[in-house]
Amino acid sequence: MKKLSLLVAMFFCITFLDVKAIVISGSFPTSLSTISEGALLEYHPTWFHYKYNDNYAIICTEINNINIPIGRTCTINDDWNSAIRAGVAAIIESANLPAGNANNSTDRENYYYLQTTINRFLYNKLGHNINEVNNNYINNSFLTAANTAFDNYSAAFNVTLNRTNIILTESGNYYISPTITVSASNLSSYTVTGSGDLEVYDKTGNNFKVRVAKSKVESGSIGPFTITVVGKKEYYQARNYNCGTNNQTVTPNITKLYSMDSTTTTTASVSTGSISVTKKDKNGANLAGAVLQLYKGNNLIQEWTSTTSSKVISNLVVDDDYKIIEVTAPAGYIKSSNIENITITKDNTTNVNITNKSIEVTINKVDTKAEGKLISNGTTKFKLYYMNGNEEISINISTVNGTVKVTDSSTFKLIAGKTYYLKELEAPLGYTINSEVLSFVMLANDTQKVDFGNFTTKLIINKYIKDTTTRLKDANISVCRYNDETDLYDICNNYSTDENALIINSLPIGKYQIKEESAPDGYILDNNVYEIEITEEDNEHTIDIYNDIIIVPTPEPIPKTGINIWILIITSLILISGGSLLYFNNKKRLKRP
Repeated sequence: MKKLSLLVAMFFCITFLDVKAIVISGSFPTSLSTISEGALLEYHPTWFHYKYNDNYAIICTEINNINIPIGRTCTINDDWNSAIRAGVAAIIESANLPAGNANNSTDRENYYYLQTTINRFLYNKLGHNINEVNNNYINNSFLTAANTAFDNYSAAFNVTLNRTNIILTESGNYYISPTITVSASNLSSYTVTGSGDLEVYDKTGNNFKVRVAKSKVESGSIGPFTITVVGKKEYYQARNYNCGTNNQTVTPNITKLYSMDSTTTTTASVSTGSISVTKKDKNGANLAGAVLQLYKGNNLIQEWTSTTSSKVISNLVVDDDYKIIEVTAPAGYIKSSNIENITITKDNTTNVNITNKSIEVTINKVDTKAEGKLISNGTTKFKLYYMNGNEEISINISTVNGTVKVTDSSTFKLIAGKTYYLKELEAPLGYTINSEVLSFVMLANDTQKVDFGNFTTKLIINKYIKDTTTRLKDANISVCRYNDETDLYDICNNYSTDENALIINSLPIGKYQIKEESAPDGYILDNNVYEIEITEEDNEHTIDIYNDIIIVPTPEPIPKTGINIWILIITSLILISGGSLLYFNNKKRLKRP
């Protein structure tokens, strides 16, 4: 231990305590009772710590003289920078020596190794003129730790994350991140904060996750959120003290660590995609003027009016249910009744085309006497037209099964708000032509429906034998309608009766005369002229025409002679037989030679 005698009166009291001075206020062993047993004093190499009465004594060592004069004071020497203090602290941490006893040779030797290694480190880094640096008493592993601490302290400290621009995916009631790992050289600890509604959870070691509640996402909180990570690089900081004779008392404050912070940020967003919505007509041309709404579930997200360009909507959450509804169609087009359900794919744009049909008019042929029942038998022919100034623009159309649909075309335009006219050219079988010209105004955004009514007329002619209900056929009947132009009943048709009633349908409204032109054979002609008038209200008539039988005079009867019929028969047979015998006898004579 002679080598200890070479140390000078200046000692390096290496400490973690942020103090300006420590005063020795009594004779050996001096106690510093304000420092608890958990403090790091027992790791400081230039102190011997003598445990006395369960208190620690601080001793600035002098060679072979452990008695410190009263009033001896150790004050901070500020010629060490932070990197040097970190290196010295690394040597102390590596040695991890217990409290020493100045009277114990092993303790003194251990601390001598420690002090010699510190001296070598200071000599290497600062070029201190150390009187004794004995390489035989240097612990090279301690020295390596000091050099590493020195280099690491001087190096930049940057905390990093293994993920950036993090996508949150749906899981239960949350959208969550994958595991995020924090790393940095000599990272001691870190803190994480999330912006907005982002929560930090499942923090274990250098790993953590973040999440946002699904209820927040449904209200539009989809990010991007900011994740802020602050990493700490921490070192023990040893302080250099000179021991002098000034009396100065201070209160020691324990500062165990020195920290260096590094901050990094990244973003987290709910997994999203986009849609591109285009309004088109049936020919594929883009349409402006449609009012559309985008829903997420039952919540309205956005409403807009279409233009000739596509509408792009971004930040729509993947796997959520979206739908588009058309509220109003463009003028001249029919509103789409379809609900467009949309699937959002991550980082992609989904194209949605919503097609509108042009406005159209459906004309129904109905029976006005049957509560508007569709007349499906036969074909009705119409002229549909509108006026373009003084010019009539028209088309002829025909019903199929009682209805006909007219759509906008290059040859006949359907114009919203325009007045159109409908005239019947030919009525369906069994119905009377409706001479009314029907007008209607074309709707702007819907299918126009027009009911054009017809009613049936019926004339029933019954031909009977007079005073009976026995029908007669083969009578010729004329039905003549009054002609306003000639003032005559000269619009005539002739009909023949058969075993059934003669039924004549679809007679036009007007006045009629019905007359029998010729009677069946054997019957007397009815010379009456029957008159009726067919109206919309009185549209069915029945006429009964009777014929008398022609009576032929009966001839006078032949008077009776009283001769019995059997006598006549027998006489006739005798005469025939006699004639036959004479005939054959004469024939035989003629044949003889």
